[in-house]
Amino acid sequence: MIIFVGLAIALLGAVAIACGVLGLSNFYVAQWTNGSILCGAAVVLLVAFVFGWERYLTRLGADRNTDGGDGQRAALLPAGPAVLSSFWLLVLAAVLGVGAWQSVGTARWLSVGTALVLAAVAVAIFVRRPRPLSS
Repeated sequence: MIIFVGLAIALLGAVAIACGVLGLSNFYVAQWTNGSILCGAAVVLLVAFVFGWERYLTRLGADRNTDGGDGQRAALLPAGPAVLSSFWLLVLAAVLGVGAWQSVGTARWLSVGTALVLAAVAVAIFVRRPRPLSS
């Protein structure tokens, strides 16, 4: 049964990303109301995903030491995916930033804003990546 909880949390994250992408697309075509609603939904779903993910890992026992220690958070997950996603988010931010100068008007500022948000998310993912416990 716990696998279905994991799949539901993954679906929640996917829907959050889809709402964010559709919201930004609506902003590009000047549909401000639809874009605002979709981006607001994306933020709410993303917050729910983050809290659900933490609870899911706790339920699986993936946040405890395997030796039954004092409950410090163990880095059971490799840092590779976090570093890789940070890298590609920074690359995407750079591409959007460069492409912004070829745009005009609102599209330019939306591209720059999106690039800044992606860069901030990349840095946050990199800073919060799993690290091995120090002895």
